[in-house]
Amino acid sequence: MKIERTMWLSFGVLVGCSSPPGASPGDAGKGDVVQGDSGDGGAPMSDASTDAADGTDGVDDAEAGPYDAALSGGGIALAHGQNVPSGIAVDSTSVYWTDNATGTVMKVPKKGGKETTLASGQDSPYAIAVDATSVYWTNKSNAAGQVMKVSKTGGKTTVLASGQVLPDAVAVDSANVYWVENNSEGTILKVALDGGDVTTLATGQDDPWGLVVTPTNLYWANYNGVGAAGRVMSFLFEGSVVNTMGAEQTFPVAIGVESTNVYWAEDVVGAVMVAPMAGGTPTTLASTGNGATAMVVDSSGVYVTDSGGGKVMMFSLQGGTPKTLAQSPAPTAIAIDATNVYWTDSISGIVATIPK
Repeated sequence: MKIERTMWLSFGVLVGCSSPPGASPGDAGKGDVVQGDSGDGGAPMSDASTDAADGTDGVDDAEAGPYDAALSGGGIALAHGQNVPSGIAVDSTSVYWTDNATGTVMKVPKKGGKETTLASGQDSPYAIAVDATSVYWTNKSNAAGQVMKVSKTGGKTTVLASGQVLPDAVAVDSANVYWVENNSEGTILKVALDGGDVTTLATGQDDPWGLVVTPTNLYWANYNGVGAAGRVMSFLFEGSVVNTMGAEQTFPVAIGVESTNVYWAEDVVGAVMVAPMAGGTPTTLASTGNGATAMVVDSSGVYVTDSGGGKVMMFSLQGGTPKTLAQSPAPTAIAIDATNVYWTDSISGIVATIPK
């Protein structure tokens, strides 16, 4: 029997990839701020002329642009030659990303084509989210972090919040922008889409990573960094109640939801966990076999990037053996639409896609 499920697309999850506690944009290892080499796009790819002509690469060959380049590990590069591409988000026509090293916010058509710079001169732009008209991102500075906004067509940038301490994952709904401060005194905050007073929703969160918003709740993971002391948390808008969805988790990092369950991945150990939204004991859905960096969920499955293992993976909502969709040197943030998976790779400097 086919089960219809609802997906809440919070592109901050997609996007809201996080680095290990204490990591900086130049640190090597897991996370989406892994500094590559010269950033000259040294991905294992061929020239665009080798792009599959039968449509199996998920890009319309008649409309594909100059950066539609086939990847030897699977999928195609929509953009290459990036320095440290970090967060990623998608809408019906475009793919958006931040470049942590160059301080830019970029977009490219899903079908391939010319890249557009939406914002430049940003201080370590990181996680990213989109709505119908605007692009939102965090500038992950230690004491002078910002939450930013720009039109999808570019133009003047707007500072929605300043003076933030390591603002990280970001999510957006019809009224507000939400983000986490990724430090040991972690806070969960919000501000109206057009700016105004910043509201603190939760405090005392230990290294919060990832963020998802639904009509009723926020969800995030507290990495903690001390063995099985991590927690997966929720914030109920009605009554402003903070709940623990999963305690004693081992380095929980990436998080995603569908209509009935919350999913998260444990870094280092690589377990993909699931728990009912209504509460209950978390169970192990499957394992990446290595670790995890970012996650997004829809009715077709759980999609995870494993930066340490160099894989983009899909897990059935019912568990079982995961499917490796693509191999990539350091897949970082991840986003999905109805047909494709999109990711950034912070070492090879690409923004890539592959059919689900």
